[in-house]
Amino acid sequence: MLLLVVVVASYRQLIKAYPSGGGDYEVASKNLGEHAGVVVAAALLVDYVLTVAVSVASGVDNIISAIPALNPWRVELAVGFVVLLAAINLRGVREASKAFAVPTYLFIGSIGVMVVTALIRTALGDVPVAESAGWTVEGEQLTQAAFILLILRAFASGCAALTGVEAISNGVPAFRRPKVTNAQRTLVAMGSIAILLFSGLTAVALITGVHYAEHACDLIGFTDCASEPQRSLIAQIASATFGNNTVLFFIVQAATAAVLLLAANTAFNGFPCSARCSPRTATRRRPSRRAATVSSSRTACSPSRPWRSCCSSGRRRTSRCSSSCTSSACSSRSRSGRSAWCSTGSVGCATGRNRRKPCGAAWRSTPSGRS
Repeated sequence: MLLLVVVVASYRQLIKAYPSGGGDYEVASKNLGEHAGVVVAAALLVDYVLTVAVSVASGVDNIISAIPALNPWRVELAVGFVVLLAAINLRGVREASKAFAVPTYLFIGSIGVMVVTALIRTALGDVPVAESAGWTVEGEQLTQAAFILLILRAFASGCAALTGVEAISNGVPAFRRPKVTNAQRTLVAMGSIAILLFSGLTAVALITGVHYAEHACDLIGFTDCASEPQRSLIAQIASATFGNNTVLFFIVQAATAAVLLLAANTAFNGFPCSARCSPRTATRRRPSRRAATVSSSRTACSPSRPWRSCCSSGRRRTSRCSSSCTSSACSSRSRSGRSAWCSTGSVGCATGRNRRKPCGAAWRSTPSGRS
């Protein structure tokens, strides 16, 4: 929770300093250089892909926790949901946002009610007990190095709760005006809700005695681990709080599955922006010394060799500093003719016209052939 507070506070300042929506990529590019920006952009692209994979897999896991009969089609369900999310996003961000709003509010409300109900029951002496409360996790002998790696892995797994915080800083241009203020308020609200729900679920999980393992057969007491899917943590808490297979249990599971599936929408919104911005900067090249020298020489020689030097013969130069002329007529109304007028303030080209004043828009007729 402390880490989430730090991250939210940092991104709140980032939104104010970089309101263009570049996020981490823009910060790294402007402060550490283009190469660091490209590295950050590549990391974000990988993160967006993993966000889709983890979110969809977790959503399907909660669906199977409510309906175990769907376990054989776990992979097919995940792929189907990814395709469905892509189809919804093809309708546009505004339509997708409207479609995603209802499940989000339903999830916040249902989890809030579940946490409050479990805490009230505990205060009244009716402590809810999870189905895995009597199970134990099979431990392994760990060396000191393995124990440190285990702590690091637990920390990394907990950081999954931070996924999506950077999406607001990347999507500042999509907010209504004042964009910065609205984005900061949304970020603070999202962080506050996440902290409250995460704290409540952690407390209720400890109260109910939930046990969950990466491999179901590592749970001592789970006899059907080879054939039955292991229920998710929220499914076990909902079952202990509201009762197994009750209406409220299915509402919590449906809302949880929906919000996890829609969490992948973060990647659909952020991935195109990062993919569009990073190659443009990565392929940008500074002008070479030779190109800068040529540009400087052209600027220096333009006053001494104006375009009008070829106009008396009805021709014009092939370039500003070139001594050769083309046979095409020198148009006094072309951009080059006007540029020559502004630089020399003299007569027109072979059309036999002259400006009434240097760089003016009006022309008057003069005898043909004047230079």
